[in-house]
Amino acid sequence: MPLKTQLCDTRGHVIEQIVFASLTLSAHIPDSAFKPEVSTVGFKWLRNESAPPALAAATQAWNAMRLPRASG
Repeated sequence: MPLKTQLCDTRGHVIEQIVFASLTLSAHIPDSAFKPEVSTVGFKWLRNESAPPALAAATQAWNAMRLPRASG
């Protein structure tokens, strides 16, 4: 899980940032915690291979500008 993510525009300027200052995880997470809280009835999943060309190209246009240093 990333502790910090930044969404940048095409010029590299940060337009959105999410930072976790503190992160505590339980030793056990119940299966019920992974069930969606929003109904997806009526939604359609699109994969790159089945998406319209413009949408497929847009989903492949992102990349990591800087990766964190490897630990250890």
